[in-house]
Amino acid sequence: EGTATAPPLDPLSEQSVHQKPNRATMGGSQATAEAPNSHYKLDTSRGTMFLGGKVLFDITHVSSQGQSTTGVTINLTPAFGYFVIDNLYLRSAVSVSVPLGDLYEGSINSFAFALGGGYAFNFGSTVVPVVGLNIGASFIDPDKGKLATSFVLGIPLGIEIALNRHVSLELGISLMILVGVSNLDGTLIKVSPGYTGISGYF
Repeated sequence: EGTATAPPLDPLSEQSVHQKPNRATMGGSQATAEAPNSHYKLDTSRGTMFLGGKVLFDITHVSSQGQSTTGVTINLTPAFGYFVIDNLYLRSAVSVSVPLGDLYEGSINSFAFALGGGYAFNFGSTVVPVVGLNIGASFIDPDKGKLATSFVLGIPLGIEIALNRHVSLELGISLMILVGVSNLDGTLIKVSPGYTGISGYF
């Protein structure tokens, strides 16, 4: 007598029940995809501190009149820094240089300290370019009781690679200018082809 009409869709029907998990799954997939990214962005916001260190190797080979000598300088530099505003930091560091090899036979270790700062170009990516400026002094005692002092200007250029939000691997090059101040004459310009370091942010 009449044509049967389909009942209205019940919100709790099988179709609706299946639709909701699909949307939840999609949302969950997005959350899962976004979460790891947040762990690979360094925290360079105001108030963040960092503690770390660098290791720098210099290799020099000299060949003259059929003879050759090679020297290696290992530079260890622990440092502490503080972001005064987002991405802009102040930094203090000490360093020790250890000369090795026949080229530096008879040479002794030198020590230095520096104060400076830098800027991290942090746009939310895993790799963060960094440029800095350091000013300090270097000390060496070539003769007992006669300390030689140099003024030091350093310009590091590098990148920070985020291992997670609070730890980074640093790679870069460094330009250093040393000017004799006491018991040491002349000016030395030194370009280090590469350094590596690791820092913790907290």
